[in-house]
Amino acid sequence: MTIDILTGIHHGLSAVIDTVSGIVGNFLSMEMEEEHQAVAKEVAQAFEGVAEKKTEQVHTIITVLLVPVALIAGFFVLKMAYDLFTGAADKVGKGVGSITSKLKASVAGDASGASDKKNQSSVKLPAMPKDPSKSGSRMMLLGQVIIRFVNPTLTEQDVENAVRIQKQSNNGKKIGEILVEQNHVTRDDVSRALKIQKKA
Repeated sequence: MTIDILTGIHHGLSAVIDTVSGIVGNFLSMEMEEEHQAVAKEVAQAFEGVAEKKTEQVHTIITVLLVPVALIAGFFVLKMAYDLFTGAADKVGKGVGSITSKLKASVAGDASGASDKKNQSSVKLPAMPKDPSKSGSRMMLLGQVIIRFVNPTLTEQDVENAVRIQKQSNNGKKIGEILVEQNHVTRDDVSRALKIQKKA
């Protein structure tokens, strides 16, 4: 009977120990779970802090790299704009300079042309001989036309000599032919002078 009582007590104690062990195990398990969660939370916070620091560092590096790149790109854009502007300005300047030089040349040409006309109009023709024959007078006019409009190398003396030769020979040669024979003028000079004389 004593053995039965002891066995019962042993079973009862075992049950109590199992219950207490279960309670203690549950308690320890809950505490460990809480500690585990706390540690996990701390680790997560630590990782978040590291990630934030790394993100800040990456932003700083990007900013440090982008600022010089942006400055260099801006410099090249400004240089290209400046080159385009100065190239266009040079072309405009050359065009204006060309137009200005043409205008100056034109004005100078007009002024010199007016001066030449004035000088031509102020040039006095050699005086006509006082007593030329009718034929000689007409031919002298031809000589003056040649001197003034066709061949200025011909002189009044050359024309007077041609008139004298015409009078002395009395062979019907014209003054123009005599001047050509003496190599003072060409046949073209005489033809041009006759055309001018007819128009006058």
